[in-house]
Amino acid sequence: MTTKINALKGLGFLILYLFLGSCVKENITIPKPALTYTIEDVTVNGTLLKKISGRVNESLSLGNTYQYLLSGIVSIEDSLMIEKGTIFYADTSKLTSLVLQRGAIIVAEGSIMEPIVFTSVKQLSGTAQAGDWGGIHINGKASLNNRRSSLVELIGKYGRTDMAANDLDMSGTLDYIRIEYAGKEMNGESGAFNLNGVGNTTLIRHIQVYKSASNAIRCRGGAVNLKFMMVTQPAGKGIRWDDGWRGFGQYWVVNFNESINDTITAIEGRSGTINDFPISSPILSNITIVGLGQSLESPPVRGVRFRNATFGKMYNSIITNCQRGIRADYSLPYITNGNLVFSNNNIFNTMPIYYSSSSSIADIFGLPQYNNTSDFILMDTFIGVSSNNVFDISTIHPWFDNVSFKGAVHPDNNWTLSWTR
Repeated sequence: MTTKINALKGLGFLILYLFLGSCVKENITIPKPALTYTIEDVTVNGTLLKKISGRVNESLSLGNTYQYLLSGIVSIEDSLMIEKGTIFYADTSKLTSLVLQRGAIIVAEGSIMEPIVFTSVKQLSGTAQAGDWGGIHINGKASLNNRRSSLVELIGKYGRTDMAANDLDMSGTLDYIRIEYAGKEMNGESGAFNLNGVGNTTLIRHIQVYKSASNAIRCRGGAVNLKFMMVTQPAGKGIRWDDGWRGFGQYWVVNFNESINDTITAIEGRSGTINDFPISSPILSNITIVGLGQSLESPPVRGVRFRNATFGKMYNSIITNCQRGIRADYSLPYITNGNLVFSNNNIFNTMPIYYSSSSSIADIFGLPQYNNTSDFILMDTFIGVSSNNVFDISTIHPWFDNVSFKGAVHPDNNWTLSWTR
């Protein structure tokens, strides 16, 4: 009997062993997707560059040991890490732009002494000009009220117009970045630094756009916040928002220190129609705009223009040396209900300060309750502030620094030194 039991046990163990053995799966290696981009060595004007082309469909880290040439629409579909001090040149023989796709991440953290630079390859021959290349596009998943189909054809979809929109979307970090000679039109759209439906957990600070064509910095919807922005010598608009941008901005400089031939606006806000949601409604503080003179013979620079049903609030700012200070088109209802505010600002050496006409109602901001002044401020170009009648912007939201001055750059804390041109 014992022998039969042991035999049965042995048979049971054998069956169990064979059963378990049959359940063990083979290790299967899943091949990575084929790479859809290339990096190759090229030499331009005696400078060795790493040429990047195509859709970057894997995580990529780029160090400052090399210099790089972006060629064509370089699309980032995974993650891109850029070391401080890295220099990128843009190919001007074709339409070139760096595009971060929705869901991808960029970490580009320069420093005061080692900014990350994106410039035209014509810098190597000394012939670079505004509009040599398309610039940088960051595509997020935040909400907007319009997506421009002609631009989508080139850079892919950006922002969301459905329930999947996420204003807390994160596209990464950009800090101490200089973008030069960009802003070339892309199917009728333009911008040197483009924030397309970008969410407000994306960190963007210390960006200079130097000698851009058309729009230097452009926010197409989204809710991204911008601190320490500098636009220098733009050949078109300095900063523009469209399509429902609802972010914050503090410490912006738009400085026109070369002659221009066309009438251009330092900061222009748009939204769409009053029925397009979300409505653009940024809050801004500590902006400095320096034009090229107030006389009719001066190059025609306008300070701020609110248009196309935009909301917005602007405080503690300085506008000087412009032919027109503020224009607000068809905005009386928004001003009356408090959705459009221009308050506690200083506009001087500008004529007229408030541009009003059959379409613009800007002179309402000259009423005492808005606390705007035309006091003269002694400035060194864009450096200079006023401590008179300052609004505590931190009471609106803690994202803002509570500073006791108007203007973007305090002489005792010049944040533009070393890393800008």
